[in-house]
Amino acid sequence: MPEGWTWERIGSLCSSLQYGTSEKSLSTGRIPVIRMGNIDRFGEINYENLVYTSNEDDIIKYTLIKGDLLFNRTNSSELVGKTAIYRGEYTAIYAGYIIRFSPMLINNEYVNYVMNSKYEKDYCYKVKTDGVNQSNINSQKLANFLIPIPPLKEQIRIDSLLKEAFALITNIEEDKNILQSLISKTKSQILNLAIQGKLVPQVPTDEPASKLLKQIQAEKEVLIKAGKIKREKPKKTSDNSHYVKPFEIPKSWVWCRLEDICEFDPRNNLDGEMAVSFVPMTLISDGFSNSHISEVRKWEEIKKGFTHFREGDVGIAKITPCFENRKSIVFKNLKNKYGAGTTELYILRPMSEPFLSNYILWFIKTDNFIANGIDSFTGAVGQQRVGKNYIKETLFPLPPLSEQKRIVERIKAIFQTLDAIL
Repeated sequence: MPEGWTWERIGSLCSSLQYGTSEKSLSTGRIPVIRMGNIDRFGEINYENLVYTSNEDDIIKYTLIKGDLLFNRTNSSELVGKTAIYRGEYTAIYAGYIIRFSPMLINNEYVNYVMNSKYEKDYCYKVKTDGVNQSNINSQKLANFLIPIPPLKEQIRIDSLLKEAFALITNIEEDKNILQSLISKTKSQILNLAIQGKLVPQVPTDEPASKLLKQIQAEKEVLIKAGKIKREKPKKTSDNSHYVKPFEIPKSWVWCRLEDICEFDPRNNLDGEMAVSFVPMTLISDGFSNSHISEVRKWEEIKKGFTHFREGDVGIAKITPCFENRKSIVFKNLKNKYGAGTTELYILRPMSEPFLSNYILWFIKTDNFIANGIDSFTGAVGQQRVGKNYIKETLFPLPPLSEQKRIVERIKAIFQTLDAIL
């Protein structure tokens, strides 16, 4: 350490180190109780979702004093040891360790920086006791924690410099969030232009999409007659908004429905010992990305109770908030070209050509598709899902195959440029 600094244990530095209330918290009461979950990762207190107590003994013994350090003694392993300064915003008590210093000897802001450093987190991780669901640090281990202590005036200078640095970091993060929002809106607009035929020029020599649609329908009829897929039931008339053509498309394009060009929720028939990919929802990226990772499992282990797919299939999250967050994907690099995963996916298997998968993916990430899907939600709040009929019967602007390829390549190039900005 620099000359003039010294090592001291928390227990020697503080005038008081005590455990706060263990009283059961209530939704209403005389005084708020700050819980360990109210300490955020930046060393500050979040006063949302407060609970309360009316226990007079606790109020007398544990009422906080401005400048107290609140120590998170128990939680998941990575959150043990979070510390925050109580700045007197509320009259409150705390459900954890309360560390109190003499302000004439110690700058509590400086100590709070130390207590939220990697050095402190490494110590907590080393000495914590792991329980069934939580880790814990007792008062003896907390009191034994060594802190590097500079002279008081230097503590104050360090505090001042760190405040300036963190303010700058906060401004940078805010600017980055604004930029990310602008890029996201730009991507949305790019997709809107793409599905309207306004992103790349039309080429008069392209074979019209009507011929591609007839080819797909012919292939589908062969599969129906062979018993490999079922014929769709005749559609009932409806006046829902997503049946109305929402915009004009180029003359070489054609309107159809996703059920006209895709097989829905297909099943795989594979050898039980085959190694395949397993993809839970958590391994699928959201937003405007097209990426996922997977685990390798034997087909026998996952063939029942999960959604089936293969290389090139399109997956659409059906449940909130995954659907709104654009958790949709073209499956690729699957082990042995097949896989299974979360039941909260609809699977679209495009008929015929490979470029169709990527173009469908960008269509289902558009604002219009997401907004209309949200309007079709059914189910209880928090467990709402978009209906399969909405997916199947949504009007789809089908371009010529060559133009699909140009659109997909153009979107990829633009998105790479936008992502490079960050």
